[in-house]
Amino acid sequence: PTEILISVGKRKIYAAHGHYHSASVRSEKLASRAKNMGADIVAYGHTHIARIEEINGITVINPGSAAYPRDGGQPSFVLLQLSDTMTETQLFRFHRN
Repeated sequence: PTEILISVGKRKIYAAHGHYHSASVRSEKLASRAKNMGADIVAYGHTHIARIEEINGITVINPGSAAYPRDGGQPSFVLLQLSDTMTETQLFRFHRN
């Protein structure tokens, strides 16, 4: 699928590759789609640029890329921890040998 809605307890995560939503231009579009679907978190890729931001109450996550980062930084991934009332995100970068 090009997009999916995942329930984790009382939380909902909207996940999409991002290319259908102009993610390379505006993550606001993905946040709006997530809100319309009843999600409070959106995770997307496509750009290979790591970022974590809050847009209109939606946590927007792009883990970047473990193989081909395009933001000039090191490879990256995101750890997402959830409870019914809390969202904690951490961006990790690592060095390749």
